[in-house]
Amino acid sequence: MDQQDVVQGMSMKLWWIFRTKRSLWAKFMNSRYLKNIIHPNYVSDIRNSSSVWKMMIAMKDLVEPQIDMRIRKGSSSLWFDNWSEDGLPAMEKAPWYDLKLNQV
Repeated sequence: MDQQDVVQGMSMKLWWIFRTKRSLWAKFMNSRYLKNIIHPNYVSDIRNSSSVWKMMIAMKDLVEPQIDMRIRKGSSSLWFDNWSEDGLPAMEKAPWYDLKLNQV
């Protein structure tokens, strides 16, 4: 295991915490980087971002399929949350999916 593996592992853990916990840090990251974005899975513009956020974004596609969503109190989205192993079927099959969701 080298240093890059450790950085990737920590970045994966941070993305998981960001997506699954309601911590002060997660709220801060959400308000800092997701101001006009519909859902965290659609972040693409990382200019002017911290190195931590850039590494988290680089790892999100590996982590997202491992996050299990359960309906409980709180907010969930039929369109954007991962409800199956296939990814985001409702959103991707929507007729307006090809719109640019997070242009700055």
